[in-house]
Parts: sequence; C-alpha cells; structure tokens
Amino acid sequence: TAVRKNQFELHYQPRIDLATGQLVGLEALLRWNHPERGLVSPGEFLSACEDMGLMKTIGYQVIQHACTAQLWLEEQRLQNVDVAVNISFSKIQDDRFVEIVKDIISRSGADASRIEFELTESTILKSAGAIKARMDELRQLGISFSLDDFGTGFSQLSHLTELPISALKIDACFVRDLPHNEHQEAVCTMIIEMGRRLGMLVIAEGAETHEQIEFLRGQNCQQVQGFYYSPAIPLQQLPRFVQEQRFKRREQQFS
Repeated sequence: TAVRKNQFELHYQPRIDLATGQLVGLEALLRWNHPERGLVSPGEFLSACEDMGLMKTIGYQVIQHACTAQLWLEEQRLQNVDVAVNISFSKIQDDRFVEIVKDIISRSGADASRIEFELTESTILKSAGAIKARMDELRQLGISFSLDDFGTGFSQLSHLTELPISALKIDACFVRDLPHNEHQEAVCTMIIEMGRRLGMLVIAEGAETHEQIEFLRGQNCQQVQGFYYSPAIPLQQLPRFVQEQRFKRREQQFS
C-alpha cells in the first residue's frame, strides 16, 4: 500500500567540504511517511520490503526522486552538489538495472555526473565480477561510485584498484570517539592517507562534535557528514540550511 500510494520519501543529509564549509553533496535516505505513525526510519521496514520483493520497485523510485532533487538544486542555484543513493545487491543484480537507470536519467534530464551510487563491500563481495561489469556500464553514463561503511566488512584492497570507485566513506564507528581513541585515530588517519594516495575522495560519516571535525580537518579529510552539521532533512529545507551555514562562516571570520 505504501508503495502504491507513494508514501516513501527521501530526506537528504548534507555533505560538507571541510576546507570551505560549503555544501558539496547529499546522501538520500529513505523514510516512510506513514499516515498514522508519521516518519518511519528504514530500519523498521526495509527487511520486510526485501522479504516481499519490493526493493527493486522502491529502489527505482529512490533513483527517480534523487534525479528530480538534483534538478531542483540547480533551479535553486545550489550548483555542484552531488546526490548519493545507496544501491543494494537486489537492485544492482537486476538485469535491466543499467537500462532503467539510463532511462530515468534521460527522462528526468538530470546531470548524471552529479549522481553517485553508494555500494557496500558486502554487496560487492556477493558477485564481484558481475558488479564490476555493471559499474563500468554505469560509469560510462557519468555516474560515480563511493564505497560505503569502508573498513567494517571483509576489506579487500583489490576492490580499490579494480573497481571504478572515486570515494571512500569512513564508517561512523571509526569517528565516534575521536580524538580520544587511539585506535580510531589510527584507522581514520590510515584511510584518509590511503584515499589521498589513490586519488580518491574521503568522506567521514557520523561527525557530531567540534573536536571530531577539527581532528578530521587536521588530517586533511575532504568531506564530512553528521549531526554536527545536520541530520537528514527534507529537500525544501536545504536552501535555508545553506544560508545558515554561510551566516555561521561569516560570524567565524569576524569573531
């Protein structure tokens, strides 16, 4: 019923450039706008959707909404902002996945170079060869890829050299106790340095405190997302968020 009545919607968590403080990306996160319960987080319904075979349908709706969001951002003069979508194994293994994504981008008029697909290591490991071929096809459309939750799965460094991955996302579990946890410091520093040497963007997730932000900035981590800046918010709230960030940066400059 929720799929049929289009009750699933996207909220977007801002990704911030640590050098400039500017909005440079968004992660699209699924929410169920239940008529009685209000907003329901994906942890409560995604497994049921998987069991019912609905994830392909929902997945394509998410990509469609993300493309629409990318166009809307351009209309609001919020340019050069990437919109990232999480892609599950059930989506990317669909034989028609590339064809449907190509059709969605073509019909929407979205800029494919501003669309990013996030994959996890566990997704890639299920069928690395087939997924690489699928990624290569999508890359030709202009879509970029990030490796989500990096370091939490069975890390195979060969993925970083064999797959068309342009960004690594440091999982929030490695950021949580920065800068007071030596092991987390070591892992974050290692991932940032490795990303730099491989020419990849590094994005830290789950940043909630000023200390965490300063540590990541000091290690030359390029981007960050987390509650320190903003939780996931509806698309229409983004212009106001950008204005507030500009105001805060001005205040810091003159303080």
